[in-house]
Amino acid sequence: MAQSHGSNGADQQQTAAVVWLIVALVIGIVLYLSYFFSSQGKKKKEKKTPVPARPNEASQGPAVVGPSGRRRGPRMRVQRRDEPEPDDNFGDFGGESDNEVIDASGEGGGKIGAKKRAKMIAKAEKKAEREALEEERAERKKQEALLEKEREKDAKQREAEELAKEEELRLLKEKKEKEEYEEYLKLKESFIIEESGEIGVLSEEESQALLQEFIDFIKGAKVVQLEDLALKFNLKTQEVIERLENLQEAGRITGVMDDRGKVYFHF
Repeated sequence: MAQSHGSNGADQQQTAAVVWLIVALVIGIVLYLSYFFSSQGKKKKEKKTPVPARPNEASQGPAVVGPSGRRRGPRMRVQRRDEPEPDDNFGDFGGESDNEVIDASGEGGGKIGAKKRAKMIAKAEKKAEREALEEERAERKKQEALLEKEREKDAKQREAEELAKEEELRLLKEKKEKEEYEEYLKLKESFIIEESGEIGVLSEEESQALLQEFIDFIKGAKVVQLEDLALKFNLKTQEVIERLENLQEAGRITGVMDDRGKVYFHF
């Protein structure tokens, strides 16, 4: 039992020693990092502080002697100031604050803040959007102009077709009226009157009146014999047939004649 208690005490002492060693190591690391970041911050502040021009090399402090025995003066110190310093944001995992200074030009030129860069980006996006809208509007106007041109072309074509159709109908109407008038003249000239054994040609008014009387008689009778019609108007039967045919061709009457010489008219 005594040996067991002694062994446990030794183990506890070893464990405590290890724990204290780890704690001391962590404290040492923390102190080292604090000293490192503190020194880097001081160097950065010294770098940002403008160095006034010095009149001569003697007033700049003791010269540094290099390995070859040569003195290093202000030139070496300027080179050291130009050397890049360690990043103070080590361990910041890329985080940016609103006031962090960044290079917005991408060429090592003037530097602007993140807020100003965001404003410039937003302005550029609005400009691009506005240009896109203007381009879309211009394209839409172009398409509308083309459609309007096509509509005008179609309208002119339809108007030309309608005019051509109206002209064709007008010519057909004139032709029909001319043919009807010629048929009327033939029909009017065919009526003659026989008086005192002499055959004479009717005047314009008499011929027209006789033609109208002939048509009215047919309309009133509706059914007539060719011989009766010839006797009524002092015509031969063949002449009555010719005049009835002329009237039918002119569209003045419509009728059907049977084999007995009887004509049936309908209007």
